[in-house]
Amino acid sequence: QSRLWLNAGVIGMPANDGTQRAWYAVLSPKCGQLEVRVDHFCYDTTGAIEAILAHPQLVRGYADSLQSGIWPSHDILPVDEQMMSGVALMPQLLTWRLERKPGLVLPRYAVFLTASTLCALVLAAALARRK
Repeated sequence: QSRLWLNAGVIGMPANDGTQRAWYAVLSPKCGQLEVRVDHFCYDTTGAIEAILAHPQLVRGYADSLQSGIWPSHDILPVDEQMMSGVALMPQLLTWRLERKPGLVLPRYAVFLTASTLCALVLAAALARRK
């Protein structure tokens, strides 16, 4: 295949897997291949929920979603996706073989993909604490 599609998540929403985790992907070039690591981290869900509920103009459904790990728009998903709601995701490590093309420039270092810049900042802080 000559194309790779990777969904890094929905901005500010859980993965619809029934957990309160946030997800991210790390892409690392390795010897003509692209290593894709999809992993999660936990964050202060209670604080995020309280912050939403403290502002009556914000939609409560998002706070409920952070609590349950299920999207508030679950009912509009295709039936196959509805059936997968609540099934906890697991971290994955995938390898994708790259086609060498003239002019193709690969990053020298790993690239983080997240659903939002805020998520990236929380991720950086969480990873720094792990070390």
